[in-house]
Amino acid sequence: MSTSKPTWLEHLEPPIAVVFGGGASLGALQVGMARALVEAGVEPDSIVGTSVGALNGSFLARRFDGSQIERLESIWQDITRDDIFPGTGLFRTFRMLTGGELSLASHDGIRRLVDDYLPETHGELAIPTTVAASDLLSGEKVPLASGDLRANVVASASIPLVFEPVEIDGRTLIDGGVTSNVPVLPARKLGANSMIVLDPGYPCSLDHVPSELVGAALHLVTLMIRHQSHGVLHFLADDCRVVYIPPPCPIDVAPHDFSHSEELVESGYRQASDFLGDLEIGGPGIYGHPHFHDEALSFGAST
Repeated sequence: MSTSKPTWLEHLEPPIAVVFGGGASLGALQVGMARALVEAGVEPDSIVGTSVGALNGSFLARRFDGSQIERLESIWQDITRDDIFPGTGLFRTFRMLTGGELSLASHDGIRRLVDDYLPETHGELAIPTTVAASDLLSGEKVPLASGDLRANVVASASIPLVFEPVEIDGRTLIDGGVTSNVPVLPARKLGANSMIVLDPGYPCSLDHVPSELVGAALHLVTLMIRHQSHGVLHFLADDCRVVYIPPPCPIDVAPHDFSHSEELVESGYRQASDFLGDLEIGGPGIYGHPHFHDEALSFGAST
């Protein structure tokens, strides 16, 4: 591993935020991307994450280094669909359809993950970390940067219909992806002059629509928010340096399928390493781009 920082990193104006987008099982890509950042010598001043990105980002906020990346990789390799979406049998589905439940799955799986691997409070993290949620009533973005880290991450990952909303400080909160799936604007509002975006993209190459209800619900939500980040990047291009690592494409893993984590980690690592290896940064602008197939959406890409 090189001991000197790459030129592109020297051109980022601090403070630097690493931004983790949402994406359910595709969050494994972020682990490989983060490994490439560690190898490049990135030392974040802050971390901002949504949904699975809130979980990954909060874990790495304890220590943004190779050993912590290895721990996160091993966690992802052991995660199964039932770990994340427990209690999704026919009885719960029937109860939801008849008004007896508000969600297709239980929070129990995510709560076990955060209890096992995250500290109790934001104050115990080495890197200041904000997780993005959404207010179910008002539709506002809700940045959560203090207090009960575990509860905040669960709220940030409460995908509509899949998980029940979470009550925090009198507000009913749902997944941050509804309002800010790739929370670049919250990161800027929190003071970042530069940011490195780890966006896992979306499954653009599935051969069929998931047939089970949880998979179908996740697929629908993903389609609804997949181009959300394109609409906000132009607000940052004039006065912020945004390194937006393009997600791999095509992606043929459904968001509810956790059986491909190892290959996703490696794919994310190769993609990020190749992109960063060729990266050159001048002044403010968008370097890289989100996942897109329509050339009309490439308006802000500097590289």
